[in-house]
Amino acid sequence: MRERERASRKLSRFESHPPLSPPVQAKVQAFKENPKKFPPFVAYFPSGYDPTKNHNNFDQIDGHESAPSVNVYRSQEQPQRVEMVVTLTGSNVDVVGSNYSGESTGGHHCSYALGVFDKESQSLKIVHVAFDKVEFSI
Repeated sequence: MRERERASRKLSRFESHPPLSPPVQAKVQAFKENPKKFPPFVAYFPSGYDPTKNHNNFDQIDGHESAPSVNVYRSQEQPQRVEMVVTLTGSNVDVVGSNYSGESTGGHHCSYALGVFDKESQSLKIVHVAFDKVEFSI
């Protein structure tokens, strides 16, 4: 009897959630990687640095705080090697990450894609995020 009560309590918790959005009929486009262009990058900051958080040393440009600058560099000798440099406005410190050292050299067990849904045109565009562009240890 207790098991049945527990199961009904669990079920009622799920039933209390708002209904899902109605399904959408969307045109789906998947883009292949172009060696002449950078695919999207995914970066994470194990130090706890949050590039989206407001910082006291952001400069004001036209009344708005300027975001950190992000630059990506590709090796001319080994094009698969990439470095990302994040510079906080007004700071003398650059945060540098790469896809060829540190945690990035470990095994990759996942693949990633970035999808952008355009409500107006009812289309979903999907871009592959290459495994070697993920896990920048910054």
